[in-house]
Amino acid sequence: MSAVLKRFIEAEARLKQAQLDYEKMQSDPKFQRAMEVKEKLHALQEEYQMSADEMVALIKPEAVDESAPKASSTRQKRRMKKYVNPHTNEVIETRGGNHKGLKEWKKEYGEEEVESWGGFIE
Repeated sequence: MSAVLKRFIEAEARLKQAQLDYEKMQSDPKFQRAMEVKEKLHALQEEYQMSADEMVALIKPEAVDESAPKASSTRQKRRMKKYVNPHTNEVIETRGGNHKGLKEWKKEYGEEEVESWGGFIE
């Protein structure tokens, strides 16, 4: 049997199984009840022109607490570092190593030497 025909037969079997599962779900009373509730909720949403969030807030206000402050980033800011070039007395203050001037210094003088010029600002 060719590989294509074999794949087709397997896909057909999976499709038949999926169809049986689908029909079984539709006949399940729990599923029917859930679908009925969903349809009624959508009808109420349209009738009262409310969003899903507004409906949830009516039923369970603590679930949608608008007065609570938004959670800020848990990541702390990087510490400020100050570099002073002893050759030119130029100063660069940065929180990261992606500063254009700092990159130029590292290219010209070497990374190790430039890092020796830096210190953290408290």
